[in-house]
Amino acid sequence: MNKLLMLICAAAVVFATQARTLTLKSAGSSSSPVSFTSASSWNEGYAPQPGDKIVISQANAYIGSANEEFDIGTAGLTVELRNNTTRCYVKFKGDGHLTFTTSPTITSYTLELRKACTHTGGTTIGGRVQLLTYVSNPLGTGDVTVDFTASTPRFNVSNSGATIPNNIVITGTPNARSICTDNKATFNGTITGNGGTLRIDDTYDVMTLNGAVTVPDGETITLRVNSSDSASVLVANGALNGNLAIEGVTYGSNSGRPVKLASAVCSGTKVSVNATGTLQLTSANNLNPASTVTVAAGGKINIDSGVVVRIKSLVVGGEAVAAGLYKSSSLSSVITGSGRLFVAGADADVFTWTGADAGNPTLWTSAANWDRNAVPGDGATAVFAKTATVSVPSGSTVAIGENGLTIATFAAVTCNVPFSGSGALSVIGGGNGANLAIKIASIHTGGTTISGYGQIHVYVSNPLGTGTITIDPVNGGEPLLYGKTYGVAIPNAVVVRGTPGARVISASDSMSVNGVVTGESAGFRLDVEFGTVTFNGDILVPDGKAITLRGRSSTESGEIVANGALNGDLSVEGATSGYVSRPVRLGANAICSGTNVTVNATGILQLQSAVNLRGDATVRVADGGKVAIDSGVRVVVGSFLTNGVSLAHGIYNASTLPGVLTGAGRLCVGPEPGLVIFVR
Repeated sequence: MNKLLMLICAAAVVFATQARTLTLKSAGSSSSPVSFTSASSWNEGYAPQPGDKIVISQANAYIGSANEEFDIGTAGLTVELRNNTTRCYVKFKGDGHLTFTTSPTITSYTLELRKACTHTGGTTIGGRVQLLTYVSNPLGTGDVTVDFTASTPRFNVSNSGATIPNNIVITGTPNARSICTDNKATFNGTITGNGGTLRIDDTYDVMTLNGAVTVPDGETITLRVNSSDSASVLVANGALNGNLAIEGVTYGSNSGRPVKLASAVCSGTKVSVNATGTLQLTSANNLNPASTVTVAAGGKINIDSGVVVRIKSLVVGGEAVAAGLYKSSSLSSVITGSGRLFVAGADADVFTWTGADAGNPTLWTSAANWDRNAVPGDGATAVFAKTATVSVPSGSTVAIGENGLTIATFAAVTCNVPFSGSGALSVIGGGNGANLAIKIASIHTGGTTISGYGQIHVYVSNPLGTGTITIDPVNGGEPLLYGKTYGVAIPNAVVVRGTPGARVISASDSMSVNGVVTGESAGFRLDVEFGTVTFNGDILVPDGKAITLRGRSSTESGEIVANGALNGDLSVEGATSGYVSRPVRLGANAICSGTNVTVNATGILQLQSAVNLRGDATVRVADGGKVAIDSGVRVVVGSFLTNGVSLAHGIYNASTLPGVLTGAGRLCVGPEPGLVIFVR
C-alpha cells in the first residue's frame, strides 16, 4: 500500500512539472481582457506555469488584465497563435526563454505586445508570427531571434518613439523583411543575419539603427524605406558589415525617401540603389573606398554638403561611369545634395596613405606608409584621405613611369617629393581645403593635369617639371594652380580645357607664368589675391571667346600684368566682397587682338602702350569701372561706352572724363582729329 502511494505521488509530481498545452477558453474584449494567470481562463482548468505551451485559437483575443505579470521561470513559455489578432497585456518576467509561433497551417497572424517585459532569457519569433510591439523594451533584455528556418516571421515596431534594446539574430534564409517599423522607433542592439539577404524596412516615420548590422561574408544587408509618409527616413549609425542594397517604395508616391548613413560605415564592396531608392551619405567614411556602387535608372545618391565620398567604380543604368570627381551638376541623374563623389575607376590601382611607419612617417618610399604595405608603382593612384606630409631621402626622386601617376587629395598634403621620369602626373582633389602643396622642384617631362577640385599650391619655381600643365574642370570641377610664395616662376605652357566656372590660375603672392596659356573651348579667369601675377607668354582663346583677368587683393598692393599677346576679347574684373580692386595692367608689348573689351563695376584696366588695344575696339566700362592710361600714351579705340552710354568721337583724359579715366595719358575715340580722308 505504501509503495502504491509513493508511485502515485511520484506520477503526480512528474505530471505537475512536465510541459503542458493550455488552450484559451474565450477571446475577451478590449474592456474586459481575459486573465492570463487564472485557471478559469483555460479549457484545461489549469493556471499556466513555466514550461507550458499556450495556444490561442480565438480571433481578436485580449489577454492579460491590468498590470498582470507572469514569471516564465527558467523553463520559459511558448505561445502559439491559431487565429488573428491577439493583443497581449501581460508583463513577462523571469530567466527563461519566451517563444512565439503559429501552427503550421497558419498563413500569417498578428500578436501585439502592449506591455514592457523584463525576462532575461531571450525571445524567439517563429512560425508566421507578425509580432507588433507598442512599447519600449517589449521583449526583456535577452537576445531576440527571428527564425526563418522554416517560415516567415516578422518583428514590427508600431508604437511611436519605442526603443528596442535587444540584440537581434535572424536565423535561416530570410525571403522577406524580417524587421520593420510602421512608426518612429530606435534599435540599440546589434542585428545579425546568419544566412542570405537580411531585409530591414522602414514603413513609416523615422527608423534608427544604432547597433552594428552584420551578415555572413558575401551576403547583403537590404535597407528599404517603403513608406507613403513624406517624413520617413531609415538612419544607420552602427557598422554595416556586409554588402548593402538600398531600396525605395513599392507603393505610394513618396519615392526618394532616404536611407541615411549617419555614422555608419559599410565594410562591403558591393552597394546597390534600386530605381526608387535614395542613399544619403553624410561622411567620407560611409562607404568602403573599394566599393562598386550600382545605381538603377531613377535611383539617387544624396551627399551632404562638404562631404567627398570615395569609391572604386560607379555603374548607372547599366553603364560604367568614367573615373573622376562628380557632383550634382555633373551627374544630375544620380547625385543630389552639395557633396561630391570620387570614382577612382574600376581598373585603378589604388594605394591609400596611412603614414603608419613610426620611424619614417613621411617617407613616400616606405611601404609601411601605405595601406597595402607596398609603394605605388607605374599607373597607380595614390590617395590622401587625411592631412599628410610626404618626402623622399635627400637626393632621391619618385619616377613617374609611362602609365603615369595619379595623386588624389582629400586633405591638405605637403609634398617634398621631386618627381622625375617621362610619365604624366595627374592631381585630382576633393575640395574643402584639400590641396597638394609642392615645396620642391620636379623634373618630370610628361606633363601635369589638375582636375576635379584639385589645387596645386606652388612654393618653388619649376614645381611641375617641363611638360604642359593641363587644367581640366571636367565634371564641373574647379581646379586651380595657385602661387603661394613670392617670386616663384612657372615655365610651363598651360592649357585650360572645358568651360571653367571659376579662376584657374591665381596667387596669394607674386608669381610669373612664362609659358603660353591656352583656353581650348571658352573664356576663363586668371586671378590674383595678393602680390603681382605676371603672364609673360601669350594668352590664347578660341575666336569669339573672352579672356577674363581679375585684379583683387586683400591689401592695397598687387596686380595682374600681361606682357604677351592677348588673342581674344578681354574682360577686366575687380574686387569681390572682402577684397580691394587692383589693376589689370597690359605691359608695353601686350596687344589685345579682340574687338570687345569690358571693364566691370570694380575693374581697373591699366594701359601702358598705344598698341595695347585695337583701333577699332569697342570698350565698355560699367559704372564704377576705371581705365588708367600711363603718361605719354595715347590709346585709340573705335567706340567707348560708360555705363551703357557711347562717348562722342574725340580726345579724353582724366580731367574731361573724371571717374572713368585716370592717369596722365589720353584716350582717342573714333578717328584721330586732323586725319584727312580723300575720296576720289
